[in-house]
Amino acid sequence: MEEREKECLNVLKDVLGPYELSPIIVRTLRFFLRNPYESLVVINKDGFFEFLDRGSERFFNLPPGGAKGLNTELFQCLVGDVTTLI
Repeated sequence: MEEREKECLNVLKDVLGPYELSPIIVRTLRFFLRNPYESLVVINKDGFFEFLDRGSERFFNLPPGGAKGLNTELFQCLVGDVTTLI
């Protein structure tokens, strides 16, 4: 297991505390990360995408992982003013 995977599991264990990683907790985490009604976007301090959820990728016609590394200013030029889509 890679170091990042170990770190991720440690974070999950820390967040869950005394609660076990039961099947319903796993499904809830999956829903939270893939919620079709919300968007999950992670942008680093330099203004580059680190993560864009699958639904948003499809919405913007990007392939899976297509936003990774894109500058947010470049993204806005490519897709236009996203605030008008709300």
